[in-house]
Amino acid sequence: MREDRRACLPRYSDLTKPFDRLRARSFTLIELLVVIAIIAILASMLLPALANAKDKAKQASCLGQLRQIGTATGLYIDNNDGWFPIACVDELGMCPGTRWQWEIAQYLELPKSLAMADPAFLTGIFHCPSANMNSGVPLGDTGYGWNIKYMGYDDNHGAYPSVSPWVRESQVSQPSETIVCGCTTDVGGWSSAYMQPPSWGATNVGWRHSNGVNVVWADLHASWVFRNTLLSGKNGSIDYYYKLVK
Repeated sequence: MREDRRACLPRYSDLTKPFDRLRARSFTLIELLVVIAIIAILASMLLPALANAKDKAKQASCLGQLRQIGTATGLYIDNNDGWFPIACVDELGMCPGTRWQWEIAQYLELPKSLAMADPAFLTGIFHCPSANMNSGVPLGDTGYGWNIKYMGYDDNHGAYPSVSPWVRESQVSQPSETIVCGCTTDVGGWSSAYMQPPSWGATNVGWRHSNGVNVVWADLHASWVFRNTLLSGKNGSIDYYYKLVK
């Protein structure tokens, strides 16, 4: 009888089988550390790629904005007998009365009644998505500037004696290779409110978009250009891409 009762009781090996299966499926500490290390390596590889994708998206957004600015500039030219807008009209003798952004604002569905310090000029279409400056000069922190030396600046107080006055469309000999406006440097301040040529210093040529800048050309198309291309110029002229006459 006692032997019959023992036969009815589960054997020890039967009781441990579920735990044996669980142990067989479990990770050891070393295996867990290996998995964590692999995940860390993959993350370190993916994060730069994600950051690069984000930068590329901003670059594309910037180029889209400059295409709209180019279209608005073309509408301004059509309505002003072939004359381009100008970087600044120094009506007050010491500070700008109007600027190129303000002149084309109406063609971008922005009312001309806006003041130049309005957020529409500082954070909207006139602000490069990749610009991140805080110099205290609002118009110098937007990341976009005009080709001040060659495409016009009405200067009554002599700060820029070598710049050109108002420019007409017919004066530009190679429109597809002449910069009108575009991304400036990340320096900030008034120097970044204008797109200055290489002859004024290499630091004035931007690099925020894959070591280059987005620009609007005088034929009013917009494109990306490599920084070293602008620094080197062409045909022996360092300011080739800025000059009206090549």
